[in-house]
Amino acid sequence: MDTMQLRAEQLIISCCLSEPSCIHDIMGAVNISMFQSPINKVVFEAVAFLYLEQQPINTITVFTKIKDSKSIHVRDAAIEVSNLASSFDFTKKHELTSSIQLLVAESIRHEHISLAESIKKKAESETYHPKEVLDYIQSHVSDNKYKSLQNKKNLPMKIYLMSLINVCLMHLTIVVLVVLKLDLIDTILLHQDYSLQTLLL
Repeated sequence: MDTMQLRAEQLIISCCLSEPSCIHDIMGAVNISMFQSPINKVVFEAVAFLYLEQQPINTITVFTKIKDSKSIHVRDAAIEVSNLASSFDFTKKHELTSSIQLLVAESIRHEHISLAESIKKKAESETYHPKEVLDYIQSHVSDNKYKSLQNKKNLPMKIYLMSLINVCLMHLTIVVLVVLKLDLIDTILLHQDYSLQTLLL
């Protein structure tokens, strides 16, 4: 694995563990599939679970969550959590944006390479037909649009639905607050109208 890729993965996890203000930006741009290191993937998966469950994210909670994983890399991941948390340096925080961009770019690059290899294989086939290749490309584009909307493709559906329910509840709360505020405004206006009528009388 590329050294810069590994460094970017470690810095992103390190920020998640030590700098809570970064977590929303990271989760909005990065997903588990972008991690190439199997150990870092297990660690980030634990972070993502805690984030979606709206639980505190720190060395202890992530370590505990990793122990529930079925991965063969659990032991190494648990050790890595401690190493990454202790290695965080606030002077590296300015590198976070670059690290996120690197992971996104590398993820897209690997996806493009895989797509190109599949197209090449279809084009070299004895049963080659242009429509088949075009349909395959169109399917890939549609699939990417769906994944970009979901943006949680490697997390179990239960956790994804929990996240969706939380968002719906948040929007419902906003609507209720707006309605209550409008009722309050109506009450104030009604009171003002009554006061004005009293003065006129």
